[in-house]
Amino acid sequence: MRLLIIAPNEMLVSLLVKVLGDEDDIDIVGAITKHGEAHTYADQADIVAFHADVAGPDLYDAIRDLRQQLPGTKVVLIHAPDLQDLVLGAIEVGAVGYVHSHHTVAQMLATLRAVHEHGASIDPELTSVLVERMAQLSQQVRDQAGLKLNLEAELTDRQMEVLELVHQGLTNEEIS
Repeated sequence: MRLLIIAPNEMLVSLLVKVLGDEDDIDIVGAITKHGEAHTYADQADIVAFHADVAGPDLYDAIRDLRQQLPGTKVVLIHAPDLQDLVLGAIEVGAVGYVHSHHTVAQMLATLRAVHEHGASIDPELTSVLVERMAQLSQQVRDQAGLKLNLEAELTDRQMEVLELVHQGLTNEEIS
């Protein structure tokens, strides 16, 4: 995997380069202290290991900015504050993984590898919260659009027949 490291100071950058650079499957394409400079690595990195030193709206803006500078590159938060709402917000704006400060280096490497291989890595502890948040957002969208999901709507006999035929894989022409 091709990795860009972003951390708020040279010491952290150096430590992350040393730890991650020793891995055979990681190619560090750059290591910087300002996320605004990430554009110089466009098309070079698969993943950005972003050491978050900001929280709330500033973090969300930084993730949005990274995704704009490096389209197609996955953002993984490193040392994300252990605040569930903050991590959920980061995921909502485009982060695909995170590593808390209480995780080990092995866990950080596992997260980076999972993101590289599967596109995302979500801590199992957060999965149920994330599913609930998706349901809330979905309801908000429906409410804003004035839509109501009517699961108890009655279908006519013909509608049920068509639904069954679609389920069987028939084409529109065959159904008609």
